[in-house]
Amino acid sequence: MAQNQIKIDYFIFPQKLSFQVELAKIFGIENKIIPSEQNLCLQASNLILPTLFTDYEIVEYRGILHYRHIYYFDFLNTLYTHQKANSPTKKIFLKRPEHSNRNFSNAKEVEEIFKEFGFEIILPDSLPLSKQIDIFSQTLCLASLHGSGLDNVLFMQPKTFIFEIFSSFYFDASPQSKALIKKCHYFYLVGETKDLSPHPQYENTYLNPERLKKALKILDSHIYNYGTKANMLKSH
Repeated sequence: MAQNQIKIDYFIFPQKLSFQVELAKIFGIENKIIPSEQNLCLQASNLILPTLFTDYEIVEYRGILHYRHIYYFDFLNTLYTHQKANSPTKKIFLKRPEHSNRNFSNAKEVEEIFKEFGFEIILPDSLPLSKQIDIFSQTLCLASLHGSGLDNVLFMQPKTFIFEIFSSFYFDASPQSKALIKKCHYFYLVGETKDLSPHPQYENTYLNPERLKKALKILDSHIYNYGTKANMLKSH
């Protein structure tokens, strides 16, 4: 049966978080939701299930076992393409919530440096999903400490720029994989972890100010050179 001939009466979909509720509204299925958090016994004439597979591996961080994702579908490249802006120009730095499980130990200093380089400071957790989609579809460069905020790359256009910052001992290629699938230019920087007492996933990182400024100058040169080449191609 062709996909457009399938009539779906209900979707089993999480509704625990506010963005999940809003996502159902964006897709226009809010009246067809069965929350996946409920313990229900379902009876259906037809049930469509995703293919399940092992998409993670067990790795060791500082002697502690953890998991990381290793596989993503290439259909991520076609999600939210209807939200494209004509010409993305924003430079966005994502700050972490104050009591986040992972943050910069010199957060204020880091934010001031990003401001010097023309970045707008945003706390994505404070924005409704529709606003996030609108902002990041217009974003030319997105910078952030490693974390779920970088999932906003899904709303960005191809050939835009991602700048990811890692702590010393915790690495997960999830944002990088999504950025490359979206055909974005990807850059990264590794900070310093001075307190090794937390779990590696929760460790804070210190960014040397001069090292960060040097990295942002390099990033700006790539953005400028890419923009110049794009304009030259348009003129021909």
